[in-house]
Amino acid sequence: MKRTLRTVTVLSLSLVAGCFLFAPPAAQAQINYQGRLTDALGAPLTDGPYVIQFSLWTAASGGATPVWGPYVLDGGVATGHGPLADLVGSRFNVIIGSQDTTSRSLTTAMTASTSAYLEIKVGNNAPISPRQIILAAPRALLADVIPRVTPNLSGVDVAGNLGVSGNATVSGNVGIGNPTPSAKLDVVGNALVSGNVTASGSVAAVGNVTAGGKSVVVGEENLRIVRGEVFGQANNGACTVSVGSPFVSASRTAVGEYTVNFTSPFTGIPTVTASAFLNGPAGDRDLFVSIAVRTASSVQVRIFADGPDSGEFPRDSAFTFIAIGPR
Repeated sequence: MKRTLRTVTVLSLSLVAGCFLFAPPAAQAQINYQGRLTDALGAPLTDGPYVIQFSLWTAASGGATPVWGPYVLDGGVATGHGPLADLVGSRFNVIIGSQDTTSRSLTTAMTASTSAYLEIKVGNNAPISPRQIILAAPRALLADVIPRVTPNLSGVDVAGNLGVSGNATVSGNVGIGNPTPSAKLDVVGNALVSGNVTASGSVAAVGNVTAGGKSVVVGEENLRIVRGEVFGQANNGACTVSVGSPFVSASRTAVGEYTVNFTSPFTGIPTVTASAFLNGPAGDRDLFVSIAVRTASSVQVRIFADGPDSGEFPRDSAFTFIAIGPR
């Protein structure tokens, strides 16, 4: 009595361990397929080896050419061939892919198709109808949750937006707008951060940085400011520093002549401005200040009075100063 094939009962569809998204091209995607073969009356076929042929289509029926296939399990060793399907208890378990008999990639076919239907043909019989739609697990070949992800040898490329709601760990470099990042985070273009940014080391920027709605120009001089207020006295020696005392000390070296020492020297000669703010004795019309000597570690201030008859002469007085120099 001749038996005819009636159907293939699908038991499960799943992926072989490892998704292509993170595998090199040599590790192409495959599909693990399990099924049951019966005759027209529903009786199981005799156990043994069978030739089974698989192909992928974009519709449940019709069409002239499959998007992938055939992939033939006939014991052949050429591309697109695999070992005979071994029927045990009317059931078989086979691996489909990764290339068909024309060397087309299963990965490429799945990526290019919005829907995929698997057609099965056993031996010389007509293809089993209907075709089986490929659902969840094998469709993960497309990584539908991030459809613009492209695998490559060293990582993953994303064309478009990428949202991460939890934690993400990357052992290599991340490039935004830069396909060849040279640092842990390499951004080409503008970056917008709506929260706080904490840096435990140095932060280097080439260009402008906006903080608190104000532009901070970087890439120029790194400056330091020291200010102070010194009370003059009639005797040589240390002077009282009422403002800036942790950062400077001062002493009188002669009448109207004072030396201000910086606790931490500048790395270069600073720019200094000073002014006297106490009036001299009666008859003095004005007090003015001259910066005599400047070094990275100190500055010499001289104060003069402009008398009504005798002209300019040194005068002791309190004074304020501001020094700006390289840090």
